[in-house]
Amino acid sequence: MGVDSAGAWHTAERVRAAIAAKEASRSDSLQLAVAELALGRPDRARELAGPMAEPGSASTPAVLAILGHAEFGVGNFRRAGQLFALVADAVDGAERGVFSARAGVALEQAGLQSQATQYYRRAAILVPRISGWLAIREARGTEETIRALSLLRRAPPEAGVPASEVRGALYLSVGDTVRGLAAYSTAGNWAAATELAFSLGDTATGRLHAFRALESDDTSAVRIGLLHTLNGLPRPTGHDAYVVASAHRRLGELDEAISLLEALTAAGDTSAATLRRLGDLLSSRGQRRDALRVFERALSAEAEGSADDDFALAEYRRARLLTQVGRASDGYKALESFAEGRAWHGSAPYALYLVADWHRRGRRQSVADSLFARVAAKWPRSTYAGRARMTLAGSALARRDTVEAMGWYLAEARSNTADRRAAQYFHADLLNRTGDSLAADGEWHRLAREDSLGYYGLVARRALELDEPVYAPGATHPPNGEVSQTLERLDLLHLTFLDDEAQEALRYQLAREDLSGDETLALAEGLIERGWVQEGVNLGWRVARERTLNDPRVLRVIFPWPLRSLIEQEAAEHGVDAYLLAGLIRQESNFRPAVISRAGARGLTQLMPSTASGLARRHGIPWDRRYLTSAELNLHLGTSHLAALLRTYDGDVIPALAAYNAGGRPVARWLRYPEAKDPIRFVERIPYVETRGYLRTVLRNRSLYRGLYPATSSSSGAP
Repeated sequence: MGVDSAGAWHTAERVRAAIAAKEASRSDSLQLAVAELALGRPDRARELAGPMAEPGSASTPAVLAILGHAEFGVGNFRRAGQLFALVADAVDGAERGVFSARAGVALEQAGLQSQATQYYRRAAILVPRISGWLAIREARGTEETIRALSLLRRAPPEAGVPASEVRGALYLSVGDTVRGLAAYSTAGNWAAATELAFSLGDTATGRLHAFRALESDDTSAVRIGLLHTLNGLPRPTGHDAYVVASAHRRLGELDEAISLLEALTAAGDTSAATLRRLGDLLSSRGQRRDALRVFERALSAEAEGSADDDFALAEYRRARLLTQVGRASDGYKALESFAEGRAWHGSAPYALYLVADWHRRGRRQSVADSLFARVAAKWPRSTYAGRARMTLAGSALARRDTVEAMGWYLAEARSNTADRRAAQYFHADLLNRTGDSLAADGEWHRLAREDSLGYYGLVARRALELDEPVYAPGATHPPNGEVSQTLERLDLLHLTFLDDEAQEALRYQLAREDLSGDETLALAEGLIERGWVQEGVNLGWRVARERTLNDPRVLRVIFPWPLRSLIEQEAAEHGVDAYLLAGLIRQESNFRPAVISRAGARGLTQLMPSTASGLARRHGIPWDRRYLTSAELNLHLGTSHLAALLRTYDGDVIPALAAYNAGGRPVARWLRYPEAKDPIRFVERIPYVETRGYLRTVLRNRSLYRGLYPATSSSSGAP
């Protein structure tokens, strides 16, 4: 909403203390209101700013603007529009245009379309950079169709989709349904296109658009697609039924999806394709035994050409379910049979790997090793072949058979699977341990060169006692005219509360392929500076594919450091290495303060609300769940959590990071492993795939940030 969140929490803490001590001024209270807005608490901002804007008080434009933000934030749009209009009348130039646009947005939200239109018209004159976008807003509320269509011709190319949306509505308002339908189709508004086609009796077009709606990312469009495919058309069968069932599943409507496929089977469709999908849905709902019966029915159906994959999947999933319902022996026997009989299938190597791992966990090591060797021999390029080779190397080392272990490591190092870099490192390590240090150094040098930006390149350099790489200092690259104008438009759209338009403009820019590498990097740098970090990073990867990943400028885009001074400040306060903290945040949130994980972790340092509230209590901080999206407070709590973990493990970074990711209980168990004294082997021994990857990534990130960003006086709170 145009409020800068940087410094908000510290400001709020300082001013609250002054208020408690009765030492706060009117200016302090105003600062606190701004901070509360930035912290996502518009209700508190309204309480603070409201009395300052009452009749008889010295209401300045700044007070009115803050109160307008607060009213907008709590949903009182009419009042917000009135306040923004007052501010617009009190200021000049572009600022007047910005507040006029804000008044328009608020009044439109309040349903006062004609008043909003007047403010959009005024803003378009005062802020010409976004006049085309404002023209679309004005057209939306203009009663004269000819004038509205004329306004839409001012829309910039990046506004093609929203302009088509408004154009469609205008054509419909004058009864031109053909053009209206075409405009909605152009805009990709499959929900509106579906409803319009069916209202015109054009079921063929309606059906086409309904199925497009089912596959869209818009939940409301999916619902409209479902409404028409289930009520306006004959009951879907075959592939159409699968699309509809998938749409139900995406909406979390498992019961409806299951009912649809059960009705298909009741009507005589007992094909493997239908039964396999029904079994998957039942399994997702936790009805494992029902799913087993359905998969068994699928396996008894007659195979027909393209259904082969469905038969294979049914067989594989039946076997997996058997291992989960107390019939482990039957399940693993079925998995082995599947792997042997369906060797062509993508799940076959994983199936046999699971069988081998089951025997390994049952301490039937020779049987396990034999099966791991079969996985490696039969599907040598599979990810699970790589894991099998690494497991076989570990098994050989447990038997003190260094020669066999080296053979497996070498075989994996020569492959192209995910574990090849680890195998390269450990093959060199064994060479070194067996006295061939020259060969070991040669392999480590090669690994450091080939994986220069990766974790294993990092540990290879450390084995060689080489310094971490340092990259050329960052130079200033001001954006050229076109990129500069793009960034200015995005700024103005954000300032004027046209956030949907800003997102549409951003999507358009991200899809462009006509920008040079330097222009793309300049755009990426500008986006990162404005908080669109993930979008900027994605652009950096695009340039990296065209150039080289070792280009320092490209690397600084892919591994940016926004909020650096704030991060360094918190790192210094808590005695944490700022580079480690930056590397952790890059992995946790990619520096996005408002991001929420699927598990519910929030903010820069990805804290769970329960963890954050406990940390806040320990630090004596009044808690509000909304604070989790405050960059400062989230960072403060996350850094204190990391610092506490480092103290728990006597400054040892690896178990501290492992506990940050997986919790303290599993780490206590892992620290009893014999590999715990060797940090590199300890990382490899951790059984959680996510935690292993997390550790490698954060440690690699720390190294890169050290090389990319020269130290400042506060860059290192700890070694």
